Amino acid sequence: MHKNKFVFSFSLFITCLIFPSFLKGQEYKPKRDHIKGTIILKDSTVLEGYIKKSLLNNSQRIIYFSKDGEKKKYAPSHVARFSMGIEYISALSCFMEILFEGDKVSVYRYEKTNWMSSSIPTSGGMYSIPFPMETTKYYVKKNSQLKPQEVKKKKFKVVFAEYFKECPEVAKKIVTKEYKRLDIKQIAEEYDSCITD
Repeated sequence: MHKNKFVFSFSLFITCLIFPSFLKGQEYKPKRDHIKGTIILKDSTVLEGYIKKSLLNNSQRIIYFSKDGEKKKYAPSHVARFSMGIEYISALSCFMEILFEGDKVSVYRYEKTNWMSSSIPTSGGMYSIPFPMETTKYYVKKNSQLKPQEVKKKKFKVVFAEYFKECPEVAKKIVTKEYKRLDIKQIAEEYDSCITD
């Protein structure tokens, strides 16, 4: 008799532990390359869930997993911005990392990995070896602009001394080469604090 009560009590205990998880439904368990994040669509819809980061290198789409495991792909044309520890915006048909977002000007970085190949002769013929080729571009956008402008090395001094002319100190540092193209984040930060309404 005591044995039956023990078996019944034990069975009831196990059922109470396991059964609630079935009532809740299956919750999405993210994979290692899925990072918790937020996506804001162009229609202002906010999505909370997980973002697959491995597809960020091609900058053309992200894969989103809702908390219940629903999977959706989003192109830059549908996304305003997203965050997964790092903030990104959608601009010029791609995703760009936000390096600085100020009251007057913002700076973005676009990174893309292109796969190239090199052929080498072997005893069995030519053998192709793939290798990654990284592309990094920087963009600035004043809040009055519709689209970001690429920060190019060619004519940087002339173009960006003019671009930041409202702040003479910044423009002068660009002309005297105290600031160079890769200092664009620092330039934007100084410009943003220099310009007041």
